[in-house]
Amino acid sequence: MPAANRKKAITVWLLIVILLGSSALLVLNMNHRRPIHSAEREHSTPSAEVLPVQTRSSVVGLLSDQKNGSDMVSYDTSTWEPTVLLHLPAVTPDNYAALSSDGKYAAYTTWDDQVERRYLNIYTFATGKTESFYQDMPLRNEIIKLSWLPDNQTLVFIQNDATTSSYQEIKTFDIATREEKVLVRGEVWRVRTVEDKGKTADRFYLKGKQAYLSVKEKKDAASYQKDDPIQEEEWNYYLNQTDLDEIYHEFGGKGKFDIEKVPTMMNVGFSAPRVSDDGTKLIYSAVLDRSSAPGAQTPLWMCASIWLYDLKSGQTSIVYSQEDGGSIGRVDWLSDDEICFISYYDFQGSRDSVNTLRLSTQEHRVVFPYSDEHYNNTTLLPVGNRQITFTSSQKGDIYEQSKTILLNADTGSYRELDVKMGERQVLLDKFIHVKKER
Repeated sequence: MPAANRKKAITVWLLIVILLGSSALLVLNMNHRRPIHSAEREHSTPSAEVLPVQTRSSVVGLLSDQKNGSDMVSYDTSTWEPTVLLHLPAVTPDNYAALSSDGKYAAYTTWDDQVERRYLNIYTFATGKTESFYQDMPLRNEIIKLSWLPDNQTLVFIQNDATTSSYQEIKTFDIATREEKVLVRGEVWRVRTVEDKGKTADRFYLKGKQAYLSVKEKKDAASYQKDDPIQEEEWNYYLNQTDLDEIYHEFGGKGKFDIEKVPTMMNVGFSAPRVSDDGTKLIYSAVLDRSSAPGAQTPLWMCASIWLYDLKSGQTSIVYSQEDGGSIGRVDWLSDDEICFISYYDFQGSRDSVNTLRLSTQEHRVVFPYSDEHYNNTTLLPVGNRQITFTSSQKGDIYEQSKTILLNADTGSYRELDVKMGERQVLLDKFIHVKKER
């Protein structure tokens, strides 16, 4: 299109927006200048078109563009009709995305060229510019599980460091002030390691505690490997049973967890932190995992709990522990006093049930128990009006064969949702719920 015609078309669009009193955003596909805090690649420039007025309630996430990239897509939860917000030709759909509730900013992650880091991008719809952050993280670090706080300028997310097991921190980042804050630190522990007899293993650094573990005691390796004794090596223990019990209890475990069932390492993994509508609290699950476990089909988790973080005081507290041997997946808000979450029991993460918990009374309900027909119930996503969506598949099926379920949290009634992108059936993996500002 000639430049003169482009200008004319833009002018017409602006007149339409003004005359209709619409809050639609006009976004041009511009050549991006490189801001001080960003590093942009020309081949990954996102593009957006004229956006419709944002609906009162929607879910937003990334879907494959059926090429090598993805589209950031919004589904109106009253009609389940899709709107493409951004074309991201160089962002793979395994990444994360979040739209601010005022519709001004899109946050999304992408991998670097070597697929060694997953960093953060902020796209401003009014200018068409993108800023990138955390590109200088150490290798094998990634930004995951994004969402916006109600102020629409602060992101909450997890930084995952996979250099040694999985060390995670829940953080906030203010895009206006560039201030980062660590809210919750996870941890990675080395419980024991094998060394040659007479040698002592090096100290092990605790990233969360910013302290070192030294070897406390040694035991003959042969005494734990009766079938194939190792005569030249011995176990070096960084933790003893008392240490392990203290950690186990801190994360919601009850009783004793035998240290011999933790062959090498432990770590804490977090679910996506979600903020309450009033903007005062975060909710998330914390699972204490082992890097390996003895026996076939033994779950790696040791214990799992749901935690509340007070954004005003910075205090954390456990509001629920899974005491029946299961673990906990996604957690999210139904109201400022009620949450929903997934509990699961199979070592592979199957046998998932949907639960609710009222915080003030501790009333716990299983509102959708697993069955052979609904064996894998994942990607929990409340969508307003006390309704919850999740993907569900029968026993033996793979994730791609799942159906999307819409569940009433009060009555337990449910139905299948026909969620499509064009003619293609899609699943709402990594999607988040967005409420428009009043």
